[in-house]
Amino acid sequence: MPTKDVYIYNVTATHSDGMSIGSEVSGGIENITVRDIFFDNANQGAYLKYSSPRGGYLRNIHFENVRLATIKSSSIVITSAYGENNPSCPKVPVHPQITEVSNVSFTNFTQVEGTSSKHLLDLNGLEGHNITGVSLADINLKYAEAILHCQYASGVYHNAPGAELCAILKPL
Repeated sequence: MPTKDVYIYNVTATHSDGMSIGSEVSGGIENITVRDIFFDNANQGAYLKYSSPRGGYLRNIHFENVRLATIKSSSIVITSAYGENNPSCPKVPVHPQITEVSNVSFTNFTQVEGTSSKHLLDLNGLEGHNITGVSLADINLKYAEAILHCQYASGVYHNAPGAELCAILKPL
């Protein structure tokens, strides 16, 4: 059964893993809006995670008005490199599943003065199953290195300094 039509707003989180969506996506996740969020001392910022053995989909996920303080790793993450089989399920032979990841937007991200992230962006799709429809707009963050991963994805950016270093993203 999919998770869909969820609106998350007005969250302040400290000492967290950021706003994580996914890991177990076999039933599908779609039409999620996350807005007016503040993270401080988090491992990640906006964090979508999945793995090929789990299948499913992540569609129409939108992060808006996100304010970040210290982020230990990446401010914006979509990664296929999360876990393996669901540890709650019986052990069965692993057959890679197609996990569709599409139409994911990140809009109006700002950084608290005097803080930073280790990386701006971590886009890590699966070979042959690209993340599609990534959009970054009005991303104004401080970071030590712009890109952790930039592979197997496509999308656009506008007013997002550092995003131009990820060659798979095109200016809008």
